[in-house]
Amino acid sequence: MDDSKVFKDFKSLLDNKKFSELQTNTELYLKSNDNKLFALEFLGIAHFSLKKFDKALDVFEKILKINSYSVPALLHLARISCINK
Repeated sequence: MDDSKVFKDFKSLLDNKKFSELQTNTELYLKSNDNKLFALEFLGIAHFSLKKFDKALDVFEKILKINSYSVPALLHLARISCINK
């Protein structure tokens, strides 16, 4: 499937606050498209929105191993850090 179509589909789920469906769809997509940063970011956001902070933390840390300058990952890690205090 075309990445731009997948991105739009994930964005639509996020915009409509369908976080469980977003989590499921990103996990399925990542099974055959490992380390796609945009999909990992959506997965991390889905976990964060579902208050699965440990899983979100793992995803955002994985993103930073791939791209240490990922602003979305850094921002979400900061948010998780504030919540876990």
